[in-house]
Amino acid sequence: MIEVRGLQKGFDGQPVLRGIDLDIRDGETMVILGPSGQGKTVFIKALVRLLEPDAGSIAYDGANIVGMDKRAFREFQKDIAFVFQNSALFDFLSVNDNLSLFLQMHHNRPPAEIAERVSQALAFVGLDTGVLAKFPEELSGGMKKRVAIARAMIKRPKYLFYDEPTTG
Repeated sequence: MIEVRGLQKGFDGQPVLRGIDLDIRDGETMVILGPSGQGKTVFIKALVRLLEPDAGSIAYDGANIVGMDKRAFREFQKDIAFVFQNSALFDFLSVNDNLSLFLQMHHNRPPAEIAERVSQALAFVGLDTGVLAKFPEELSGGMKKRVAIARAMIKRPKYLFYDEPTTG
């Protein structure tokens, strides 16, 4: 469960998040809607610790991650995936390498298992293995978004955050 209490974040003296309280239960799907510029991306980036809040707490399964040192936070990162609004694929890596990088670096999985999980993730987002040798610059915006979703899914995270999932 994720518990957010009194979350605040601002930039240059301008508050963006003002005392947000929210519970997200395991297995729950939640959508946060609002006009552009209202703090949705800032909120998600705080949830995944790409931005440090000015005040408040964010607890994953009871452990507050705000201010937690990076080494301790790595334990929680394995359960978290984030799909960026702009896909954020590594331009210098093929689709195959973008998808398999996490499993190679953090889980030391055998090549056959990595290939199977890559294939499953691509099928989940409606892409075939013909895209594996391509680089992000060779993909349409929609294909990049689907590869980014596949990359997040390949981790099999407990918590998956999407920023603007229907754009691109």
